[in-house]
Amino acid sequence: MAWLLTGAGVMLKDESAPVREVVAESLSSVDSVPLVDIKSIGRIVVGAESVDSWEKSGVSVPFMNCEKGDVAVCQYGDSMAPVIPAGSILHIRRVGMWREYLGYGNDFVIILNDGRRMTKNIVRYEEDPQKYLLAHSYNPEVGDETLPREMVAEIWKVISVVSPRGW
Repeated sequence: MAWLLTGAGVMLKDESAPVREVVAESLSSVDSVPLVDIKSIGRIVVGAESVDSWEKSGVSVPFMNCEKGDVAVCQYGDSMAPVIPAGSILHIRRVGMWREYLGYGNDFVIILNDGRRMTKNIVRYEEDPQKYLLAHSYNPEVGDETLPREMVAEIWKVISVVSPRGW
């Protein structure tokens, strides 16, 4: 502005430095998490594969805002499509003390006591929220499931999703 009024100084302001700083700052928060060799499916399936241990596959997947203990898992099944289609890679974080507080309306990978796991959007079960969770599917062809809390061993929040959909 000073150059325009007085002719002093430089005509064009160098704005590239702040952009580089913003990009550098963004990249510093990118890290990767190990891809564990388990599958998360969309619905409870009797006889579905259970997990005994979460062995790392040797592959790391880059995500923004990783924290220690975060992992990545593969999504199988179509009950969460189109939001989380089959083939997606989910960046998940374990929810401690989920029985005391759970952020309803978020997507989670739910680990059942028998080792089965499923990806669902958990909403409050109004009839008895102390005993049940309502596991919602995004796919309208797949019904929601009322899930007894006593069946749940762990809950992992979906932090971000890498979808296999192309442009």
